[in-house]
Amino acid sequence: MVDSQLRRLIPGGFLRSRDMYTLVIVDVQTMFPAAAKRKVRRAIVREIEAAKAAQCPVIVVEFEASGVTYKNIRDALSDYPRKARVLKDKDDGSEGVDAVLPKLSLNRKVRLCGVNTDACVLATAQGLKRKRYTIEVVVSACAAEDEEEHETGLYLLAEMGAKLLEEEAA
Repeated sequence: MVDSQLRRLIPGGFLRSRDMYTLVIVDVQTMFPAAAKRKVRRAIVREIEAAKAAQCPVIVVEFEASGVTYKNIRDALSDYPRKARVLKDKDDGSEGVDAVLPKLSLNRKVRLCGVNTDACVLATAQGLKRKRYTIEVVVSACAAEDEEEHETGLYLLAEMGAKLLEEEAA
C-alpha cells in the first residue's frame, strides 16, 4: 500500500520520495554562444536519457528573451511526462526551480548542467544551495564562452560545496 504522504498523484505520474535527483538544465538557448557547443549539448542529451531511464524529473530553465532551447534538448524531452519549464529574468533560476520542484519530486538533490558555467549555472547553484538543496554539477554537460570562464565557474561551484561529476550519469 502506498503511503499517501510519500506519493501523491500528479499530472504525468506520481510525486516520489525516492527520486535519485532532479536534472536541471540551465539556459541551453540559441542566444548563448556557449550553448552552441555540440559536445556539451550531446552530453546534456545523455543526462536527459539517464534521468528518463531512472524516472527522475527534469526542469528546463530558460532566460527570458534569449532564444529557444536547442531542438535536440527539446526533442529528448518531448515524450517525457516528468518535466517542467521555468522562465527567469536574471542569472539565478533557483526561485523558479524551487517553485516547481515540489510538484515533481520530494527529493532535494539537483543535478545541474547548462550554460554559462561561471554565470547562470553558478548563480542557480548558489540560490539552490541557500534553499538547502544538494548540488551536483555535470562538468561535461556545462560550458562557458571560453575555457577559462568555464574553469572559473567550476572552481567557484566546488568552493560552494557542489559535487562536480566528471562523467555523465550512468
